[in-house]
Amino acid sequence: MNDQAQNLKVMQEWRSESKKFTSNKLFAHINYFIYFIYFCAYLIPFVFGLYFWFWSTILLCIVIPAVIKFKKTNELIKKVLFTPDAIYVENEKIDISYLESIAFVQHIIKANPLISSENYPDNIKAFEFVMTFNKNSNIKEDIHFYIQFSDGIVENIADYDYQNNFINILKFFAKEKRESLKNL
Repeated sequence: MNDQAQNLKVMQEWRSESKKFTSNKLFAHINYFIYFIYFCAYLIPFVFGLYFWFWSTILLCIVIPAVIKFKKTNELIKKVLFTPDAIYVENEKIDISYLESIAFVQHIIKANPLISSENYPDNIKAFEFVMTFNKNSNIKEDIHFYIQFSDGIVENIADYDYQNNFINILKFFAKEKRESLKNL
C-alpha cells in the first residue's frame, strides 16, 4: 500500500505536453519556410532575372506539401493523462489494464540555435514515449506522446529516472488492475 501512495505522489509530477510541443514545432517550421521564401525572393531576381515567378511557384509547390506532411505526422502525437485506473488519450478513457507496453523513444531538446553538443543533457525539455494497448482495447494504433516532469525533481532533467519513476509505475498500476479484474 505504501508503494501505491508513493506512486500516486510521483504521478503528480507528470505533465503531458504533447500539443504544446507539436504546435511550437509546426510554428517554428513554418517560420523557417517563410524566411527561406523571403531569402529566395531576394536572391532569385538577381540570379534568374525574368524567371522569378517560375522559381517562386516551384518553391511554394515544395514548401506547402512539406508543411502538410509535417502536420499529418504531428497528428500522431496525442495528449495523454494518467490516473491509477485509466489512461486518457485525447479525452478518451482507456482502462489501464489494457496497457501492453510503454517505451522511451527520444529526448525533446530545447529549440535554441546556440546549443552546443557538449551542453546536450542540460537542454532536454521533455521525453517522447510510445504506448501500445492489447487487442481488446478500442485503440489499435501506437500512441506517441510527450511528457515533461516537474521542475525541481532533479538538478538535471537528463538524470530523471523515467524507467523507475514513470514506466514501472504505469506497469505496476496496469498489473494491479488486471489482477483485481481476475479476482472478480
